Amino acid sequence: MKKSFLSILLATTALVTNTFAETWDCSPEGSTGTCTATLDANGKMTISGTGPMKDWTYTNNNGNRTTNTPWFSKIGQITSVEIEDGITTVGLGAFQKATNLTSVSIPTSVTSISDRAFESAGLVNLTLPNSVQSIGFSSFAWTNLQTLDIPSSVTSIGQWAFGRTYSLETVNFPASLTDIGALSFYESGVQNVTLPSSLETIRHELFSFTSIESIEIPASVKTIEYNAFNQSDLKSITFAEGLESIGYRAFRLTPLEEIVLPDTVKYIDSEAFSNCLQLQTLTFSPTDDLVIAPNAFWEVEHMITFMCAGEMSKCEAKMTAAGYSKGSYTMQQAAYDIKDENGKKIRHVNADGTYYDYPDEAAGVLQPDGSTKFVDENGRITYKGKRIYTVEEAREVVEAAGTDTVNFKIKYK
Repeated sequence: MKKSFLSILLATTALVTNTFAETWDCSPEGSTGTCTATLDANGKMTISGTGPMKDWTYTNNNGNRTTNTPWFSKIGQITSVEIEDGITTVGLGAFQKATNLTSVSIPTSVTSISDRAFESAGLVNLTLPNSVQSIGFSSFAWTNLQTLDIPSSVTSIGQWAFGRTYSLETVNFPASLTDIGALSFYESGVQNVTLPSSLETIRHELFSFTSIESIEIPASVKTIEYNAFNQSDLKSITFAEGLESIGYRAFRLTPLEEIVLPDTVKYIDSEAFSNCLQLQTLTFSPTDDLVIAPNAFWEVEHMITFMCAGEMSKCEAKMTAAGYSKGSYTMQQAAYDIKDENGKKIRHVNADGTYYDYPDEAAGVLQPDGSTKFVDENGRITYKGKRIYTVEEAREVVEAAGTDTVNFKIKYK
């Protein structure tokens, strides 16, 4: 009988323990909506109501930040968070330092995630609904996220948003994203990233100290700010026409091996490519607008072969203006295009000086397969496609003729 009574008592105690919960008000002052936070004994916190969550202030004691949420004393007990439909924001610092928080459910009613909302939480997986428009400062910094899909609804990511997420390897950005805050992925584990085609600026220190090895810069990007890829693992980068400015130490101490700059570049800042000890060739166009700052290639100018995509004398003049003496670097001729005042290519010049003129497409009719139809004065029809004439072929023709100059026909596909 005593044993049976004891069993009933223990079962009753367990039931009471498992149903125990604490509730707090999380509504902003003056809000017309409601917000209630409930933490049960199993570590699940439920945020229910309508409207925004409150933004809490925080105390910074020598870098030891603590938010003033009413549940901060129990922050280590939270293992999961469910935000119910109706809540529109995740408040500032709401789950900061929830180190045991591994999962969160965010509804489509949420449009913004405030600063430091999940900073230093234990999150491993995150699914953001296609309703979130902004991600705040340091909102997911120091978390354990491994992959990240940014929904197409997001138009801005705040500074340091995913900084020092050491486990984060892959980030998928939507094409619509217009702004990625500075230091957003600073010292993260990011290896794979495709930049959105609407991005105009790569902010300072955005990918510093990351594991990115290869990246393509879209044509929309005009500016790469200072330290953008500083001390990253970047080995390969592709620039599109449109880039205008490369900032201070943007690629410092990266293992880049080859760089081809578009002829739209107007400014290369000091130490932009300093200490790039693996860099073998850098190709640039000596346009009238281009300015190379002193020490742009600090400590490596004697190691790089500069490829001049233009007239050699102009390239050498650009280097001289930047403070480099002619004997401190190696310059070689590269193939380049001559354009008219509208930017249209009119002549291609090979590295050995041979050249060909691009066909005047206005004189022909562009065909569906990409070729151009021409009709001469005798009514004869010819179709010309993309030229396949190469520098090697030009050299073969010249050598076979045994002279420095030779007339030859251009081949087409």
